[in-house]
Amino acid sequence: MTPPWQLHPAESNPLRDELNRELGIHPVIAGILQRRGVTTLEEARRFLQPRLEHLHDPFLLKGMEEAVALIVRTLASNGRIVISGDYDVDGVTASALLGQFLRDSGSENLDIFIPSRFDHGYGLTAAATEALLERNPDLVITVDNGITAVEEVALLQSAGVATIITDHHMPREAGIPPGIVINPLQPGCPYPFKAISGCGVAFKLVMALRKRLREAGWWNPQRPEPNIKNCLDLVAIGTIADVVPLLGENRVITHFGLEMLNRPDRRAGVEALLSFGRPEPVSAHTVAFRIGPRINAAGRMAEGSLAVDLLLAENGERAMALAQRLESENDKRRAKGAEMQREAEALVTGDGASPSAGIVVCSPSFHEGIIGITAARLVDKFHRPAVVMAENGDNLKGSARSLAGINVTKALESCADLLIAFGGHPGAAGCKLPRKNLPQFRERFAQACAEMTPNGEPPPTFLDGRLDPSTLSEAFVQQLAQLEPFGHQNEEPAFLVEQNELKTAPEMFGKGHAKWRLPGRAEMIAWRADESLRNPHPETTYRVRAEINRYRGARNLQLIVEDFSHE
Repeated sequence: MTPPWQLHPAESNPLRDELNRELGIHPVIAGILQRRGVTTLEEARRFLQPRLEHLHDPFLLKGMEEAVALIVRTLASNGRIVISGDYDVDGVTASALLGQFLRDSGSENLDIFIPSRFDHGYGLTAAATEALLERNPDLVITVDNGITAVEEVALLQSAGVATIITDHHMPREAGIPPGIVINPLQPGCPYPFKAISGCGVAFKLVMALRKRLREAGWWNPQRPEPNIKNCLDLVAIGTIADVVPLLGENRVITHFGLEMLNRPDRRAGVEALLSFGRPEPVSAHTVAFRIGPRINAAGRMAEGSLAVDLLLAENGERAMALAQRLESENDKRRAKGAEMQREAEALVTGDGASPSAGIVVCSPSFHEGIIGITAARLVDKFHRPAVVMAENGDNLKGSARSLAGINVTKALESCADLLIAFGGHPGAAGCKLPRKNLPQFRERFAQACAEMTPNGEPPPTFLDGRLDPSTLSEAFVQQLAQLEPFGHQNEEPAFLVEQNELKTAPEMFGKGHAKWRLPGRAEMIAWRADESLRNPHPETTYRVRAEINRYRGARNLQLIVEDFSHE
């Protein structure tokens, strides 16, 4: 199903004129910057030229001073620290990041606990708390979880365990856990950037801790002060994979993290992961589609701790052995995912039905570790929020995904009386409910999504402008590249091309691909083209992205067709 396309308005205004005059920014790209929240010339410079100095002071986070003081005391007394992470990419990278820093800081009594999706469930559950207590910690530090675990944190504290909760998820209205909490979304936190990832919060803790240890004279020739820029690769991976907005601090972190990921001496675990596939520069797309899924495969199909071990591996041989295990698990995940996708789509469109405003599908054959991926694919196909549910004992466990303009967590909140638990972000969430509540939940979820959907129609796909292929230039495409890294809320720009601008029908090549020759050495390509493109209708329009293709030393401009419409 192809959603309707709309062009963003392209009218001139003073800021676009100023960006063009002062920075030489093409008016179309100036308009894109404005839609990313840029309102001044200085903000444009910061967006196009991110610097580490643009990061906020970590001590602006509520609870940071108390957390750092507690960790310093625990390090000084060689207390036992247990990091309690999560099995998704954000939690795995946050666990590896904090674990690496504490080990570099001299901690000799450190453990990293990654819960099992199947044995412990998500986050700091009762089962996870029991497992933590068995490790005899003096201090538990959560990363990317814990903000809703009020009772579980109280249980740890009653057992004499100190706690620091670091998280970035929304707190519940009932309140936050006792003790020290670091979360930009907690009440009263003045931190100016609220959309940081869980790994980003852990990175802020490391920044603050390094500073206080320096002030305490902790670093010496035997225990040198770590360069925390070296851990930005982990923060970038967690940030991109968690689909937080790639704006503000997240853009700075990802920009410099990608620099680290492209260094010839990058960490052994990343090098091993990238060996499965053709060599290419590491971009946000590489992280999202090559690195992230393989790290996720550990927690989805086996044990999330495998991925932490991989990221902390100190030699290539150990890293490659772990990466091969993850690749095997990822192969299983892909095969099962394809099977689930076919069944889920059949459930949505069975008997010729149209998808509801909010899709809910459930099957005994669904694998709990892959329901999130399947939900995301249903959103892509049907342009509707989707919840995919797997059996979990006597209950159902669901993973929800959404699209811009529809807050899936609020939709779940409207069904709270039917649910055992729920939580997440506007675009992604999880839930658990009794099996008997499924019919009512399906109806209420669809109703909640419909109420957030203007005019009962899914949000349109906005394109960044109409593109005349005859005017395509390398300078324009290079300016587009300055907007990278692309990701959530900083999506790669997409443009409209009309068939009447192409003048000719395409050449067909390979296994069903189509190619249009454009002026100069440019071309437009539709991979795995629909047969109807062999002789396209004069009214056909194309949604395309622009890039510079580098092949055997040559540089050619390319437009890549992502979708088309005959309407």
